[in-house]
Amino acid sequence: MYSPKFDSDKFRMLMLHVADRSRDERWFCDHKLSIILYYCDFRAFAKSQRSMTGASYTKSPQGPAPTEMIGERQALIDDGMVEVVIERDSDGGTWHRLLPVSTSCELGEEFNDSEIEIVDDVMQTIGPLSTKEAVDLACDEYGWIMAHEQERIPYESVWLVSKRSTGTWTRN
Repeated sequence: MYSPKFDSDKFRMLMLHVADRSRDERWFCDHKLSIILYYCDFRAFAKSQRSMTGASYTKSPQGPAPTEMIGERQALIDDGMVEVVIERDSDGGTWHRLLPVSTSCELGEEFNDSEIEIVDDVMQTIGPLSTKEAVDLACDEYGWIMAHEQERIPYESVWLVSKRSTGTWTRN
């Protein structure tokens, strides 16, 4: 089984980039951020047999969740790079929105052209979805379905799914 080496700096940079690109999205929250990070890492693995950030993802009720996210988010807060804004909906529900302090969070030289292309593709595919739609999509992934609650989702499960040119994700 593939055991990636976690790259904290790259993971934080990707978190900042995704949060910045989702700045104006009303329903952007930690769950959707987790799903976008998951697709970036797993698509990179499918293409190059190497994860983009080396994060480990576990099964949660809201879809795949990077185990490193809470600690890395806190580090970004401590470093003054992000704020966490608590949003409320009309039903009284709340969610956390990661909001970068800087308005320019481009991917740095740590990301190669192929990885940038993957991030752009994932953002174009998942970005327009509501959080519920993104969660539903991720929970249809074979790796998530096969894993038990809080169990690690193997990167190799990516070969059990593919992305059609129509932008929908399906099982092979």
